[in-house]
Amino acid sequence: LLLCLLLFPIQNATASSVPEPVGKGDIVLGMSAAFSGPSRGLGIELYRGAMAHFMNVNKNGGVNGRRIVLKTMDDGYNPIPAIENTIHLIEKEHVLLLFNYVGTPTVTRVLPLLKHFRHKDIYLFFPFTGAQPQREFPYDHFVFNFRASYRQETQGLVDHLVGIGRTRIAVFYQSDAYGRSGWDGAQRALAQHDLGVCPLYTFDAADEGLGVDLGGLRDLKRENA
Repeated sequence: LLLCLLLFPIQNATASSVPEPVGKGDIVLGMSAAFSGPSRGLGIELYRGAMAHFMNVNKNGGVNGRRIVLKTMDDGYNPIPAIENTIHLIEKEHVLLLFNYVGTPTVTRVLPLLKHFRHKDIYLFFPFTGAQPQREFPYDHFVFNFRASYRQETQGLVDHLVGIGRTRIAVFYQSDAYGRSGWDGAQRALAQHDLGVCPLYTFDAADEGLGVDLGGLRDLKRENA
């Protein structure tokens, strides 16, 4: 049973909540993530990992006898469905907290809702994004972050590249809030080493062909960038 649930977690996921019976006293968590579209792997695998643990907890008596229930909704990695899902989870499903949201474009748009529903004491736990807004005022006290920020990650990457003598660094980033956040981190890290960026390239995540001048990227390699 455990294997089947982990292999087929989100069959026919749509913008409505995946049905799961809720008993009196259950701890209900709400998750809006990409269960369809190009980024669905992120949402599905994050769900599987969380459920593997929650099922084990429930099997062993739950949390002080209370079962953990995870209500899931599909946003396809798009901000508008993520906003709608969040409102539904809070107002209709009456979740205790929001959990494991996926993606910078979605999480950053949901943050104002946490402030709007602050009278309900709704918090977001462990969003899968390294974006900066949920780490700063006025949203930092509504979110519990687990992963490192993009600034921390790009700082480490740039420090390493400079440390091995690679000072001509080009940036190739996704043209949305996710990519811009990483680009901001890279720019800040480069500035600390008194370095600028070599050519800058962007791509649309929805464009399977990437839509960039790959020849230009090959030229950068020849130029030791």
